[in-house]
Amino acid sequence: MNGNRDIRTDLDAVSFSLLDIMMYLDTHPDDAEALGAKAKYEEACARLRKIYEEKYGPLTASASGNGDCWEWIADPWPWEER
Repeated sequence: MNGNRDIRTDLDAVSFSLLDIMMYLDTHPDDAEALGAKAKYEEACARLRKIYEEKYGPLTASASGNGDCWEWIADPWPWEER
């Protein structure tokens, strides 16, 4: 991964894949292979989100600070390059 855009691109791709497999599981809830893939995508999403937020700041309001202030308004927005 090389920079903000690469991390976001990877996170977006993995998030899309996770959403896709979850929709598949709506109609195939007993598919063991799909359940395993879902777990791997969830893990990858969490890892990429952690990497991004440690490097560039929170992606969502719920990930912003301790409630005393909004950290995400102090930094550039996610689509702004640093």
